[in-house]
Amino acid sequence: MIDRILQFIYYKGISKSQFYKSTGLSNGFLDKVKDVGVSKIEDILKSYPDINTEWLVTGKGDMLKPNIKEM
Repeated sequence: MIDRILQFIYYKGISKSQFYKSTGLSNGFLDKVKDVGVSKIEDILKSYPDINTEWLVTGKGDMLKPNIKEM
C-alpha cells in the first residue's frame, strides 16, 4: 500500500511533507511503516476523496474515482 500512496503523491505533484500536513500523518510515516492501519487510511481518504478506495487498499481498479456528472 505504501507504494500506491507514493504513486498517488507523485501523480498529484506534491511532496511527502505536503502529504503529511494535509493528512495529519507524522513526518517520515511512509518511510517507517510497512502496514497502514485503518485509521490512517481514513485520514488519507478524508484528505484526498478522489482516491479510489479499492485501488488504495487492494491495488485493483483505477487510482482515481471516476468523475460522476450530476444530471
